[in-house]
Amino acid sequence: MSPRPIPDFTANERQLVAQTLRERYGQPVEAQTADAELCLDPEGKELTTRPSLFWEERGAHFVIFKMGEAQFRCQFYYSDTEQFGTGGPAAGAVGPRAYPGGRTLRHDGRGLRQTR
Repeated sequence: MSPRPIPDFTANERQLVAQTLRERYGQPVEAQTADAELCLDPEGKELTTRPSLFWEERGAHFVIFKMGEAQFRCQFYYSDTEQFGTGGPAAGAVGPRAYPGGRTLRHDGRGLRQTR
């Protein structure tokens, strides 16, 4: 039996992110939705799709990956060579500009890439 797909961000989760960004930056910042393909096994090559929120602010790109019910993984980066996580594999609370139009963010081991 294959695992259940991870549901998209709920309206409450998106509202919490929007409120947090407004408080952080002092103005509305739009977090857009995207699908992200991640390699969950550091030794593996299989990609898994996860719902994501993505935004860009002050020269940095931010991504929140939804890993499961109330489980999230966050990343921010300035370039392909400057990438940073914000903690363990799946944080328990939501605390980057996503590509509209059904585009996908693919993490290929070197960084996130936008695909159609």
